[in-house]
Amino acid sequence: MNSQNNIFKRMLKAYPVKALKDDFNLSGLKQDDLINDVLSSETNDSILSFGFRNFGYLHQNLYVFDYSGTVPRVINIAGSTIIDDITTHNIREINLTFDIEYSLFNPQSASQEVLIFRCPVKVIINNKHVIIRINILERNANSYYSHKVFTIGKDIEDRNIISRIHTAFGLVVNLYPLDITKGIKFLWEDNFIDAAYVKFKKSRSTTTESMDEEHTLKDNYPDVYNEITTTPLDKNVFRVKRDVDDYINTFAVEPRKGKLAFKRFPFKVDSLEKLLDLIISNN
Repeated sequence: MNSQNNIFKRMLKAYPVKALKDDFNLSGLKQDDLINDVLSSETNDSILSFGFRNFGYLHQNLYVFDYSGTVPRVINIAGSTIIDDITTHNIREINLTFDIEYSLFNPQSASQEVLIFRCPVKVIINNKHVIIRINILERNANSYYSHKVFTIGKDIEDRNIISRIHTAFGLVVNLYPLDITKGIKFLWEDNFIDAAYVKFKKSRSTTTESMDEEHTLKDNYPDVYNEITTTPLDKNVFRVKRDVDDYINTFAVEPRKGKLAFKRFPFKVDSLEKLLDLIISNN
């Protein structure tokens, strides 16, 4: 279950069929067939290169930090394999993977077993921000068994990955989650996005609004929108309303934590990067 071939197969399943077909010039239709073609013809290095060329297509959590101090030229991030560490035009990009162990109980063998998932991670460092992008791993271990198994947990969470990256930067570097509320509210006011779900603070309570189907809040409840514009935002799900083909249909955000979550495939490999640039440039 945890041969290198199987681990790479699980990693490749995180990518859309379009990326596999276009990048490897394949003509199949089914994802499993395409992955088997890749595994039989490509080297491990080639597969990893594909993974980071197409990182933008992954379901991922994205964390934005302000920082102080100087990130050292050479770093060692515990438990990871660094694939690339390249600086271009004063933007440093570190591509790495973590092998994350999912523990599960197999009732057929009455024993605890482990599935290893290779998790691509991208760290971007510019003169203002550190951005950490982490693949959201598939959670359904049952798809790898012919019978039901029960997931117990995994040994590394996002917070562990962020902590290890921060530790590798050294004591002279401090990370501070970037509050992106201003950027989100700007795009909302500009009708570039609208909310499908919002959780926001009132003076003595926390309120949620969840819209049905494809409806959005500002379009249907402008009075509630006007109330929210002056309050802190908590957890939110937004739909992109303009230029959707250049971005993504929906995304989740916790603005005060500087966290965005993308659980659908974007339309283009640079869609998420472009959306983040829009948020930060208006923050």
